[in-house]
Amino acid sequence: MKRVHYAVIGLVLNSLAASTVLAVKAEPEALVLVTANNIHIDQISTKEVRKLFLGLPISREEHTLVAIANNSDPKLIQVFLQKVIFMSEHMYKRQLQLRRFQSGNRRIEGIKQIDQLVRILEDTPYSLTYMWSKTAKSFNQLHILKTLWVFPSN
Repeated sequence: MKRVHYAVIGLVLNSLAASTVLAVKAEPEALVLVTANNIHIDQISTKEVRKLFLGLPISREEHTLVAIANNSDPKLIQVFLQKVIFMSEHMYKRQLQLRRFQSGNRRIEGIKQIDQLVRILEDTPYSLTYMWSKTAKSFNQLHILKTLWVFPSN
């Protein structure tokens, strides 16, 4: 009788452990586009995001959107450049320089500290940046506008 109880307890513990692992894996890591809560932007396409971060002007409600590069994590930068911009870091930097010299567009500011980035988003009207969804959800001041890319599930 005791063996049956231990077997049942073992099955219950195994299923609880498996459901916990599944719950943790249920939300894959995602790259998201964010702005401050006080900014109201209805929609933005991925094509517009690409243009914005390549230094081209994109407007909403007669306001020009401001791209701010999130340089806090090298993996984040690489994923953003490869999956959203479709360029290597070297080519991206060249494109930004070319566009700045050709059209005099504003330089895209890059910020390495997340807290500073959040403050700049709050203080700069119509500013946008990208970050991991987990990071964005940890700041009440931020609003996720769009999921740009999700890691494929295994």
